[in-house]
Parts: sequence; structure tokens; C-alpha cells
Amino acid sequence: MSIFKEREKAFENKFFKDKEVEFSLKCKQRKFVALWAAEQMHMDDIKALEYALELVTLDISGSQEKMIERITKDFDINGIVIGQEELRQKILELNDAALQKLEKQLDDK
Repeated sequence: MSIFKEREKAFENKFFKDKEVEFSLKCKQRKFVALWAAEQMHMDDIKALEYALELVTLDISGSQEKMIERITKDFDINGIVIGQEELRQKILELNDAALQKLEKQLDDK
């Protein structure tokens, strides 16, 4: 195999690995947020996991906006008052926690 083919293959592998990590992070972030939201709504463990699965798969290719809309709607239905800014701040905190957990998992490999 020529050096150019080897480099091309290496770049492709890195690209796919980066996309895989990006996808894993996005799923983990949404799961953390969903489990936090479920806790706020006093869901039991089974319902919380079902809720997390719904939010993780909710337009996974898109932005967080659909997830935020869903949580806001669910909070309204359950009488939980939280401002958009407070919700977004909590999401940022949980995103950081998810990133730290993923980094630890990748380091352990």
C-alpha cells in the first residue's frame, strides 16, 4: 500500500473515531439531562430510564432545542417551575459531567 493510501486510511479512521466519540458524548449528555429531569418529576427508576431513552433518541441528529422544549413541556405538565436560563445552565453543568465521564471511560480503555 502506498504511503498516500496509508495516510488516507488513517485520516478516515480518525474521522470515524471522532464521529463515534461525538455521538457517544451527545447520547451521554442527553441521558444525564433526562435522568436529572426525571428526578425533578419524581419518576421511579423504570420510568426515569424510559424517559431518558425517549430524550436520547429525540432528534439525536439535531440540536438540543427539541429536548429543551420537551423538558419544559413536561415540567409545565408536572407543575415544576424553572426558567429557560436555569434549565440551560443545568444542561451545561450536566454536559460537563457527561464529558468528564466519557473522558474517564476513554482513558480506561
